[in-house]
Amino acid sequence: MGRQRIVLRSYEESFEPGKVKVISELIDDLDELGDSFTYKLYTSEIQRCLSAGLLLAAVSVSTSLLELFVRDLSVAQRILLRHGGDMKLKGRVER
Repeated sequence: MGRQRIVLRSYEESFEPGKVKVISELIDDLDELGDSFTYKLYTSEIQRCLSAGLLLAAVSVSTSLLELFVRDLSVAQRILLRHGGDMKLKGRVER
């Protein structure tokens, strides 16, 4: 027995025109989120999920990106409070 190949339909084929427009806008908006390489990995994966119509998978990856973003904010806030607003730290390491 050979393996069956599963072909995913694109979101344009899977959803009505109104939803297609919203998903297309989301895919475009994700290009504008941050310049961080880590964020780009997540946003490109979310874009791939949306393009394939895998909405639940896109939500799952999005929650991971949100967690990462909140952690980054937390670290930035700690640096801001401990170093009087000097966000560069110039090679200093926190212990």
